[in-house]
Amino acid sequence: MTVLQAGMTFAVDGGISIDGVTAGRIGDSVVVTETGFEYITNYPRELLVTDA
Repeated sequence: MTVLQAGMTFAVDGGISIDGVTAGRIGDSVVVTETGFEYITNYPRELLVTDA
C-alpha cells in the first residue's frame, strides 16, 4: 500500500460508451495537499444533459 503524501500528483480518468452510438472520456489531474486534494485541471464540472 502507498501512503498518500502532500505533493503527490495523480491522473484520474473515466469514461462511458454506448456500443455503436457514442462514447466519452474525461480526466482530471489532482495534487494531494495537507488537508485533501486540489484539481490541477481547470474546466467546468457541471453535468450537461442533451436530448439524443
